[in-house]
Amino acid sequence: MTLDYQKQGNKLMSRTEQTSETEQDFGGQKMKMKSHTLTVEDGEFSYSYTNTNGQKAAVKQKLDPKTRMSPFDAMTGFKIMEETFVVKLLPEATIEGKPTYVLEASPKDEAMKAHMGKTVSYYDKKTGIAIKTVSYDPKGKVINTATTSDIQINKPIKSDLFVFKAPEGVQMIDMTGSGAASP
Repeated sequence: MTLDYQKQGNKLMSRTEQTSETEQDFGGQKMKMKSHTLTVEDGEFSYSYTNTNGQKAAVKQKLDPKTRMSPFDAMTGFKIMEETFVVKLLPEATIEGKPTYVLEASPKDEAMKAHMGKTVSYYDKKTGIAIKTVSYDPKGKVINTATTSDIQINKPIKSDLFVFKAPEGVQMIDMTGSGAASP
């Protein structure tokens, strides 16, 4: 996964590009899924492009500043987390040579507890960025591990990185209320 953020005045722009491979076992039948996702936020709209096993889609949505998480405002993110999860500070740990603060988040809602277990996140003490997150199912089995590396702070970013153009042949689905746009 690659994440790029830039703040221009009150305008937060971001670009997230992620490639993943998932293998699931449904009663002995294994299913593999390859996925590529690109999300570009220009401060007003969010554009998402997905390609999952050859199925391609692009969507445009209006950003809601009330629900949008900002990497430049960690305190709001933690407050939102506490609304839905019981958060515990665990003993500090070292991940890939970096000292980290460790937070465990468990769902408060009983219905959520039936579908998801706890999540343990390791925040780099130097940058405050979560460099590792481990998610568990309700029985305590690890179901996902995500790591973040190659973190660069205050790196110059070209503004055209936050301009979205759907790949040729992929129609943009406009969820802003004005209907579908052309490719």
